[in-house]
Amino acid sequence: MTRIEATMTVGDDGTTATITLPTPVTPGRRQVVVTIDDGRVGGEVDWDAWIARTAGSITDDTFVAPEQLPLDEEEVFGA
Repeated sequence: MTRIEATMTVGDDGTTATITLPTPVTPGRRQVVVTIDDGRVGGEVDWDAWIARTAGSITDDTFVAPEQLPLDEEEVFGA
């Protein structure tokens, strides 16, 4: 297996991308591994930004949130 690294840009639709390989590859079916680097360091998540992007994002008028289950009573250990 030869490892080839290339940079690509995701299309405006967010689901397509075109890769231009830096070296010729024999045509045919090949196993390809794609890693998306979102630029975060150490896997940290910007939760405030994620919540701002997703809050209120369901636009389906037929969506009904399920009822909240009752809270469990806390157990006291070592008492």
